[in-house]
Amino acid sequence: MTPKSSVIITTSCLVFGFTSLGYLVPLSIVHPAPQLLTAIALEAVWFLSYLGFSLYRLKSTGGRAQDAVISELVSQVAVIEDNRKNGRRALMAMALFTWLAMLFDLSAFLLAFCGQFNASAAIYRAVPISTCLGLNVAASLEVLGGAYVEAGKYPQALSIYREVETIRQSHYGAVSEKMAAIFADYGDLYTKMGTYDKAETSYKTAIDLANQILGNQGTGRAYTRLANLLTQIGRLPEADYYYQKALTMREKQFGKESAKVAETLFAYSVLLEKSGKKPEAKLAQERAEKIYQRLKANSKTGKIDYQPLMVMAVSIFVSWLLFGKKGYLTELAVRRLKNRIETGSKTSAKDLKTLALIYQYQNKKDELERLKLQNTRAL
Repeated sequence: MTPKSSVIITTSCLVFGFTSLGYLVPLSIVHPAPQLLTAIALEAVWFLSYLGFSLYRLKSTGGRAQDAVISELVSQVAVIEDNRKNGRRALMAMALFTWLAMLFDLSAFLLAFCGQFNASAAIYRAVPISTCLGLNVAASLEVLGGAYVEAGKYPQALSIYREVETIRQSHYGAVSEKMAAIFADYGDLYTKMGTYDKAETSYKTAIDLANQILGNQGTGRAYTRLANLLTQIGRLPEADYYYQKALTMREKQFGKESAKVAETLFAYSVLLEKSGKKPEAKLAQERAEKIYQRLKANSKTGKIDYQPLMVMAVSIFVSWLLFGKKGYLTELAVRRLKNRIETGSKTSAKDLKTLALIYQYQNKKDELERLKLQNTRAL
């Protein structure tokens, strides 16, 4: 017998929720940030709450009665009933496939966490699950690398970056935007580690790769970070050149009023200040601040989005209208069952039990007693 859709969905949600802890727990070990620990605590609360609610609904009179109403109405249309059974099978297959795919990605993630980088990379390359979601290949590995960086564990992060580089080269090719991006990430990491020569080389590699692919577009990030590095080590004329290049590229690619341009302008203002060009530095900083203020004013940040609450309220109201104790579909199911039982047309013990359950849900004690008296033997 095929399990009910509600059982399949409940089981799937619980399995997925439990499996996701396989990602969150290692990340919390690497970087026990308050936000991450809070997320794990909230997921645990959600997990237990959902488990409790689901078990209660599956066993409660109301939950079983509502499922019975749906089954009764659907069972009267053979085509819908057959499709419903096929739909359940498809739902089970989809849930199982999704979970297995998640396990492949999680296995690669955990292997990397344990330092088994070759085995991890082999799985990420063989089963690039994250690309099906429109993400970079080995996206979960990037998150792990970011956690090491945030925690200041740079050697471990470097090992992760090297695995990411290997996987990206295999998946995207040696000359690609993704490879340019990982070399820019190397530059950021080496800068944090204080190995400025390697950082400079990495940024320039990122620029060279991007120029091969995109010409004069798409390298604004690497130009900006390289300029930041050169400013930090005192090579100001070179930094000025790269800031100018970055501004030109970012204005062309993202627009003059974009956040990317504002980021470069703020960094450029530091160079101008160090170079003794205080008026130019002030103008660059003011322009950047205006861009950020304009973007903030145009965004919805700080506003409460009531749409999810409204959708939930409407959903609950509609469910009550249709499946409540006096809901339209509940009463329709009762009329059909009563008619079948009273006329003796294709009646069965299942019909009697279903009607008794719905009466119990509706708290119709008199009707329930009458039904029991009339059908004691069948019940």
